[in-house]
Amino acid sequence: MSNAQLGRLLSAALCFSVSLVSLLMAAKGLSAREWLPFHQASAAADRDSLPPRVQRVLLFLVRATALAFLTVGLLLVGVPVYLVWHPDPVVSLEVIGVGVVYCGALGILTRWLHRETGARTPWRESFGAAGSLLLAAVLTLARGRRHRRS
Repeated sequence: MSNAQLGRLLSAALCFSVSLVSLLMAAKGLSAREWLPFHQASAAADRDSLPPRVQRVLLFLVRATALAFLTVGLLLVGVPVYLVWHPDPVVSLEVIGVGVVYCGALGILTRWLHRETGARTPWRESFGAAGSLLLAAVLTLARGRRHRRS
C-alpha cells in the first residue's frame, strides 16, 4: 500500500468515525423526550420543576442541536465514499472544514458551560472530534499536493 493510499484510508477512517458519533448523537437528540443528563446537571434543576413552556423550549434546543449533528454526520459519512473515487481534495476539505468548525465551536460552548456550572460536559470529546478532523484535513491536503505534482 502506497503512502498516498494509506493517507487516503486514514483520512476516510477519521471522517467516518466522527460521522458515526455525530449520527448517534443525532439519533439520541431527535428521539429525546427531555434534555440530556449534562443539561440537567448544568442547570442544577430537575426538568419537571420548570414551567411546561420552558421544558418545550429546552427540548426544541436539544432537537435543533441534533439536526446539526445529523447534518455534519451525513456530510462526513460521504467524505470517505467521495475520497475513494475522487483524489481532488477541494470538496473533501470543505466538508471536513464544516465538521471542524461545528465540533470546535461545540467544544468551546460545552467548555464554557462546564466552567460556568461545574457540570461534566462533553467538551473534551468535541475537541477530540475537531482534532481528528483536522488530522483528516492535513492528510487530505498532503495527498492533494502530491496529486497536483504528478
